[in-house]
Order: sequence, then C-alpha cells, then structure tokens
Amino acid sequence: MTHGELTARQIFLSTMTEAEFQNGIVAQARTSGYRVHFVPDTLYRRSFSGKHKGHGLDLGDRGFPDLLIVRNGSIHYRELKIGRNKLDAEQESWRDELLAAGQDWRLWHGNDYDELMEAIRNDVCLRR
Repeated sequence: MTHGELTARQIFLSTMTEAEFQNGIVAQARTSGYRVHFVPDTLYRRSFSGKHKGHGLDLGDRGFPDLLIVRNGSIHYRELKIGRNKLDAEQESWRDELLAAGQDWRLWHGNDYDELMEAIRNDVCLRR
C-alpha cells in the first residue's frame, strides 16, 4: 500500500455511522459480559417528534447518554460521537450532573473504535 491509499478498515471507520458505532460497542460489551441499556436512535427521535407526544412514548429527558453499561457493581455512562459531532447543551447538562454525582461518564469517539473494542475485550476501559 502506498502513502495516500486507504485500507478497507480505514474506509469503514471514516464512513461509520453513529448507529454502527453503537451497535459494535454494544455487541462487544455484551460478548464481554457487560449488561447494556440503550435506546435506538430512531426510537429516541420518534419520542420527541410532535406526532408521538402524548401517545405513551416518553423516553425521559433529552441528552441522556447513549449507553448505560453495568458489570460487577459498576455503572458506566457513555456518550458516543462520530466525526466532528459535539455534545449539545442537553448532553452537557447530563454530563455535568452525572459527574457531580460521582458517576463514571465518558465521551467515546468513533475514531477510537478499534482501541475501545480492544479495551472492552480486555476489561480495562470500563474500570474506574
């Protein structure tokens, strides 16, 4: 491979959607023995659309972290971002509240995908 050519892996990581990022993390966490809770993005978005308000689809306050991961008495809150996406005001508020409560909140970026997958497999990235 010459300089400037991208591997298939680099192309995948550069075009990965947040849903693909989340699905990979969730699958690896479950395979590694973690319990995981998340709300699929499509369902989350529907819960805040006008046509579903008042129809029993209330998923809580906006900005809650993408993943809630639990194992061995520890709770981990993870917000996932890809590309240049940044936290919005609601996500920053959840971050600040959770950190003030002494919780383990972290922002994970898609460009760290392979390192995160390895860390989950080795049970190191979720330790306090």
